[in-house]
Amino acid sequence: MGSLEPMSRAFQFALLGLLAVVILMIYAVPAPSHPVPRLRGPLPEMIEMFVSDPSGEAAVLVGRSTSVADLVALLKGGVWMPPHACIAKGSLRLHYRDQSVRSIVLLPGHHESRFEFALDGVGYSVERSEFFQILSRMGIDGQRLLLGL
Repeated sequence: MGSLEPMSRAFQFALLGLLAVVILMIYAVPAPSHPVPRLRGPLPEMIEMFVSDPSGEAAVLVGRSTSVADLVALLKGGVWMPPHACIAKGSLRLHYRDQSVRSIVLLPGHHESRFEFALDGVGYSVERSEFFQILSRMGIDGQRLLLGL
């Protein structure tokens, strides 16, 4: 019986060590983070909005103003959304000084207070009212997105 005593004590220490490792893993290993919108450094020179209507893409609305910085900042702060399938309502095309163009897909949105978009195949959402206010300051009628006109 004396020889079982040290084994059970060793087993207890091993179990306690294993428990400590599990607890450390739970609290020390960071949870997976969601992606954030990746928009490159310099601001676009111009932003075009294409609105889809039943007959195809139409209504090119161009915005050039200091509000471009506000729009890019808002989009950079977009909140990740789980993937889902829905039909695009249009797109924003960001034109840069070096002649490159970045396209952002505008989604219909499934929540009254959020506006959804996709960048590089990942979905995000931003505050709908702020999004439309910025578009309005740029001279773009964002309500056309909702109407598909």
